[in-house]
Amino acid sequence: RLREAYPEKPIIHLYSGKKVTLNSPADTILCRPVTVRTLLSAIDLLTAKHEMILLRRGDFALDLERRILMVRETEIALTPKQSALVETFLRYPNETLDRKWLMRRIWDTDYTGDTGTLNVHIRFVREAMEQDASKPQFIKTVRGIGYRFEIALNEKTDL
Repeated sequence: RLREAYPEKPIIHLYSGKKVTLNSPADTILCRPVTVRTLLSAIDLLTAKHEMILLRRGDFALDLERRILMVRETEIALTPKQSALVETFLRYPNETLDRKWLMRRIWDTDYTGDTGTLNVHIRFVREAMEQDASKPQFIKTVRGIGYRFEIALNEKTDL
């Protein structure tokens, strides 16, 4: 009835039971225990006026503010570092990006002695962007140098 009476107002359903799939018209469902911080975050997300800033390349679009990657109509939430990596690849399509340059840009460090951090993050980004992360079509390894995001660009749609 609330949804019918106030269709433009966001609704948060506070559910006292265990986490289950609910048939609720609410925009957000929170299950007990709910902290004040969680509730305030949900309210902020529902009431904030987000100006969606999208970075597009081919089938990929990154919402820079919310760190949401859209891949062929699927939305994937990214961590801050994953989002920074995806943004970098989308901003520099078809360019080979040196490992040291990526470490400096994403992690603000020149240290490249242990590249496990970069390797793990590249794996997560591939899992988000690729249909088969074990056989990447887009994020290619350039042996001994770094990585390249390979994509055919369309001047009209890739902004």
